Amino acid sequence: ACARTSATGRGVRSPRPGQTITAFSTIRAYARDALSGFDSEESLELFLDGQKVIAEYDPEVHEILYKPRKPMTAGRHVLLFRATDRNGNVATVEREFFVQ
Repeated sequence: ACARTSATGRGVRSPRPGQTITAFSTIRAYARDALSGFDSEESLELFLDGQKVIAEYDPEVHEILYKPRKPMTAGRHVLLFRATDRNGNVATVEREFFVQ
């Protein structure tokens, strides 16, 4: 169990919970699963206010990046990150943040 804990993790690096960011800030999440792994980038999904966004995955650092092409609107936003490993285990992280 200890090996899985250290080799596995999913979460949102930025923005932090409740953080206020700028309209073009990069959103960063991470996913690492040394045991079963992930089939493809499609196994790692980001949703902004309920809409799936196209994010880039860098497997070397296990990071998912979303860089808005258009400015995010000012106000409250909800980010949902979902990662599904090869065994079908789903982990989700939801994060509320604000854009100034």
